Amino acid sequence: MPYTQSAKLPESHSKFANDGEPKLHLLTKGTPNGLKVHALLEELREAYPQNAKLAYDFVDIQFDKKEQKSPEFLEVNPNGRIPALVDDNVKDPATGKGHNVFESASILIWLVENYDTENKFWFKDPILRSKAISWIFFGHGGVGPMQGQANHFFRYAPEKIPYGIKRYQEETRRLFDVVEDGLKAGKGEYLVGDKYSIVDISSESFSLAQHNHTSTPGSEVTPGLESQTYPKNRYLSSLPGWTGSRTDLEQTGL
Repeated sequence: MPYTQSAKLPESHSKFANDGEPKLHLLTKGTPNGLKVHALLEELREAYPQNAKLAYDFVDIQFDKKEQKSPEFLEVNPNGRIPALVDDNVKDPATGKGHNVFESASILIWLVENYDTENKFWFKDPILRSKAISWIFFGHGGVGPMQGQANHFFRYAPEKIPYGIKRYQEETRRLFDVVEDGLKAGKGEYLVGDKYSIVDISSESFSLAQHNHTSTPGSEVTPGLESQTYPKNRYLSSLPGWTGSRTDLEQTGL
């Protein structure tokens, strides 16, 4: 496991007496993609307190030092992006080391398929599981990249390019419309199966980031995404997984 010396235990670790040495190692940062995996790990620990295989630690990857491009990190994720997970509960037969998982959607699915034995955050029914995967891929390929580009062109581009800002802000608003309509379509407050699942965890991370940027007047990455415009969004941020993950991680990018 890379970065062993800088690995930290989550605050929740002390609640679980039978944990022992962590077997799950998360390489992450307090960005939307990083937070969603951290949040699921917190939820799984609460849901399965006797399962020591869910004990985890995390490394807060330092972007200013380009740690995500280091040989140690690239061994886990050759794309050099957070988050990445090393699962020492499962050995890769090709290397004899822990199994590496990268891309946030892939990590979420890996965790529920292997550790959510009662499907508290996942679905046994194949139709619901298919719907869940569709929404997860929608967020992974749509909301995340478009909101990321809106953030880049609005905040970090070396020159203001009005077309780029307008293009990605409008697309982000369109995608938030899709999520809002999906939330309205169910009987409750969730995107699939009328229950809290990794679909909602994945969606909430980007809604949470947008809210934090709109909390300061004039700082909106995408104007028009305020909570009164999208009342169904930001519906999960007070749950244990979110409060725990945000306490553990420095809120870089949020």
